[in-house]
Amino acid sequence: MSLADRRYVYWWADGVYSNVRLNDRLCLLVIIGVTEHGRKELVAVEDGHRESEASWTELLTGCERVA
Repeated sequence: MSLADRRYVYWWADGVYSNVRLNDRLCLLVIIGVTEHGRKELVAVEDGHRESEASWTELLTGCERVA
């Protein structure tokens, strides 16, 4: 999905941790955009290594490429 034609008032970003325990806890990085009409849309979801700066940078850079 291209973000070029989408317009969001704000993005909500958070890390959601799974209950599955491997060697390290897995984290899903989630970005939800809210339109000017209040509609929530899933912008991105990706697995990450906790909520590290590197994981968020990778996800946001990917969003920038599809914009």
